[in-house]
Amino acid sequence: MVNVRFPFAAPSSTQEELCTLPGPNNTALRVLIDARNSGYARLQEMAHSPGIGWYVQRSVIIPREALSLLATQLRKADCLLPKVAPTPSSDEPIPFIRLAAPSDEPPLPELRHA
Repeated sequence: MVNVRFPFAAPSSTQEELCTLPGPNNTALRVLIDARNSGYARLQEMAHSPGIGWYVQRSVIIPREALSLLATQLRKADCLLPKVAPTPSSDEPIPFIRLAAPSDEPPLPELRHA
């Protein structure tokens, strides 16, 4: 696995990294918080490219006021989504994380906790 180091996308001095979750196709989701004032959470969708390494594709800031409402809806979505991946048809990509990456692709990032 690629060691998840982000020297060019480090959290600001006011942000704390909670975790980095590995995803499919050389991606990861990073969760950061800023507890100053009313606070916010930042979700960063990251990707890995052999030429540049890890980079942030999208960044979403969730204000403190919306965080608990969003968490409730995400728990609901987790309950409603099927737990077992459906059998993909021959033309669909497999939508789950591979346990071992082929040698020509970089491994997925490691799970990190703050």
